[in-house]
Amino acid sequence: MTTINTIEDFLRVVRENEELRSAVRRELMTEEVLALPGQFAVMLKTQNSMLERLDSVMAFSREWLGVEGVRRLYGFWGRGWVIIGI
Repeated sequence: MTTINTIEDFLRVVRENEELRSAVRRELMTEEVLALPGQFAVMLKTQNSMLERLDSVMAFSREWLGVEGVRRLYGFWGRGWVIIGI
């Protein structure tokens, strides 16, 4: 049995014991915080899917309009020209 006399003792025991660390984490964190890694993974997957579709649209646009046509179509944004990696 481990005796805990100081905060450092407690932290050492928590670091050394995965089961205790998980129990402390569940006790201290809300369900929302515990769910963040999964939500982030879903968001990342969605973002990657959107970027793949955007790449497809850009490739089609380059093929259909040519590089200069794409620059004219997508290049002007608000206050000035935006350089787009084509």
